[in-house]
Amino acid sequence: MATLYDGVDSFTQNSSVNNNVNYNLIYEAGPLPIANWIGLPHTGTDYLYLGIQSSSGDNIIVSGMDNDAYDWTVSYTNGLVDTGSGTSTTFTWAAATYGGKQITQIAVVGTKTYTFLPSILTTHTATTSTGTDTQSGTWTVNRAWEAADVYEHSSVVDRNLFQLNREGGRMAPNLVVGRDTAVSISFSYRRWKMDSTDYVFTHPNLKLRFDSGNVIGTVTSQYDFSSSAGDTVNATWDDSSRVGQWNHVGLVRDVANTKLILYANGTQIQSVADSTTNSLASRTGISNADIVFHTDDQPGWQFNHFAVFKEALSAADMERVRQTLPT
Repeated sequence: MATLYDGVDSFTQNSSVNNNVNYNLIYEAGPLPIANWIGLPHTGTDYLYLGIQSSSGDNIIVSGMDNDAYDWTVSYTNGLVDTGSGTSTTFTWAAATYGGKQITQIAVVGTKTYTFLPSILTTHTATTSTGTDTQSGTWTVNRAWEAADVYEHSSVVDRNLFQLNREGGRMAPNLVVGRDTAVSISFSYRRWKMDSTDYVFTHPNLKLRFDSGNVIGTVTSQYDFSSSAGDTVNATWDDSSRVGQWNHVGLVRDVANTKLILYANGTQIQSVADSTTNSLASRTGISNADIVFHTDDQPGWQFNHFAVFKEALSAADMERVRQTLPT
């Protein structure tokens, strides 16, 4: 049975280099890239993280209320509250005031009480998450997707997670993926945008990326940095119907059976012939390649687990990894 190692759950952020995991995460330029990732811990209660704005920012709106006088209270994970009042059929809480806060509940009390709880947000698009409370009030979280490094998008936090902003990072674990190297990747994520070509993990011989509505795992027979990619094999899953939902993806390079296998949420999606196992050019692979984890300028995803196994996990072992993920 494979020995499991989750290379992210014990991740702690450091101002220059994170070495509390199997990898050293090395900044691309100064302390910005990794420091710009957002660690959002789950406190035991689900909450809405209203992201930080650059200029316009995100907001949460309640609409469809009766025209009435209301007192409202915003409650946070730290036990503090903000309050206000007004007469209206709608109220807005914007990132300019509430950005970066962890909201567990909003109660708007008049003749009727309209209540926001994170659990009511059940319909998601790239720009909105919506739901209806017991009084038929409609609650909408709007995401502005500002093209600025300081911008943070909004979402419900229902487990410990890292949120990726516009900056990526590199790591140098001296990973060799040669002709005869069996390797597996396990990755648990949620994404809100179907951006093109954002690499989750890229080594010259092993890659996992988002590409519009697809998740694509790739192996190549590239021999060194001066050579072409050579044989290239892809396994693909379409996750475009799962905006805002958690997914688990497993990628397995099964050398013994010359297969590249992709699993999604416990189901084998593809098993394709791996022609790179027949390539003499990839006998040694590229041992001195930095690995990029999250390429720049595509901030629309979050993750709570990432692991690399230097073996081909069986379907049963990959499922065991998925079933034991932290939530």
